[in-house]
Amino acid sequence: MTGIETDTFIEKELLPRWPDFKPSGVELADFKFFLAPADNVTALRAVRQHASESNWKRPVLKKILEHIARLSPKPAAVAARRRRVKIQRDWPRYYLSAIGGRPGDCGCYRKGRIMLVDVPSGLTSEAEYKSVENFMQKTIKVYGGKWQIVVVKNWEEMKKFRTVPDPSSA
Repeated sequence: MTGIETDTFIEKELLPRWPDFKPSGVELADFKFFLAPADNVTALRAVRQHASESNWKRPVLKKILEHIARLSPKPAAVAARRRRVKIQRDWPRYYLSAIGGRPGDCGCYRKGRIMLVDVPSGLTSEAEYKSVENFMQKTIKVYGGKWQIVVVKNWEEMKKFRTVPDPSSA
């Protein structure tokens, strides 16, 4: 809610439900601050729920916020995480593979290390590859060493790529 919507909401929906409640300026500021992120419908449902289950002479902000949290629609990513649904990546997948470290390297990015490169979706294959090349240049600037781009086009290639032994351990 915007500032004006929050003020209107407090005047028309919150205060009439508790007629004996005379909030101070600080209390009003707290209600405005904490109710502002909620949408009108969710805030109204939360205030009604709180009013119906309480017989207090004043609203309890904490209880209203608990109702808002329970009634708020959940983002799709949170819901997917709760269901433990894996996010599917499209093929091809791009990796950076370290093919040589620098002298005195701490070993974090020694030869044989790999890292997945996330590319923005909806790009053409040339744009994807260019994005990975740019990321590789930044990686070289930060970590040094020599890197190569590995493009894995399907699950069979992925299995082969993952079973390649680490050259530094030999």
